Amino acid sequence: MVSIEVKLSDWFYRAVTTLEILTIDRDYFRLDGGIERRVYELCRKHCGHQERWVIGVDLLYKKSGALTPLRNFRGAIKKLAESNHLPEYWIRFDRKDDQLAVYPRSNKGGLRQIKDILGV
Repeated sequence: MVSIEVKLSDWFYRAVTTLEILTIDRDYFRLDGGIERRVYELCRKHCGHQERWVIGVDLLYKKSGALTPLRNFRGAIKKLAESNHLPEYWIRFDRKDDQLAVYPRSNKGGLRQIKDILGV
């Protein structure tokens, strides 16, 4: 019989025991690109269960750690907003303000999205 002892880092152990770990949707693993996955992770962290999370593309680019030029990143974000296939979230790209608005796919998030579209 073989025994193995695994030592977890203190921060990881505390996070697990205090339930401070974010879950991810199964469909996360169906996302194609690294930018899509990273945007989902940032949405999951920052939006959570709020009605809306808004972030400028410049700041999103910095938070993502993307190595592609900013103009290519912006193009990928526009495509992602058009396809709108992130698990758990709807996203809307505002060209005028160069911002991404993120809404949870729930009644609360859907209502906030409709209000934003109508300008209410």
